[in-house]
Amino acid sequence: MNFQNPVSGRITSRFGPRKHPITGQTKSFHNGIDIAVPIGTDVLAPDSGRISEVWENEKGGKCMAMIGRTGIRFGFAHLDQQLRKVGEIVNAGDVIAKSGNTGGSTGPHLHFTVKQNGNWVNPETYFKF
Repeated sequence: MNFQNPVSGRITSRFGPRKHPITGQTKSFHNGIDIAVPIGTDVLAPDSGRISEVWENEKGGKCMAMIGRTGIRFGFAHLDQQLRKVGEIVNAGDVIAKSGNTGGSTGPHLHFTVKQNGNWVNPETYFKF
């Protein structure tokens, strides 16, 4: 499968077990990757599909998710701006958000997740940063 990178940047935290950078918890599981980018960086739709969720919470800050044409769910957290609404149809490469530093964040970055068949998948399976 060929997908559009949501941002261009350096991975600062990879998928999988890690020591949590805020709580220090050693049995933490990171369900995505963190990509360092300046606040306000365009976040692009990695695939054509539909915006499935837009929300905000203490942990992820401003967040969004979309379901791509293959049924894969892509998630985006710590956003500065959510530019699309639930149900909107987007094409791969469309700007859907602006990156930020919201929620439980250690600095400006995009937390990016991939969920396939109900399971978290390492985004680096499909994306090269």
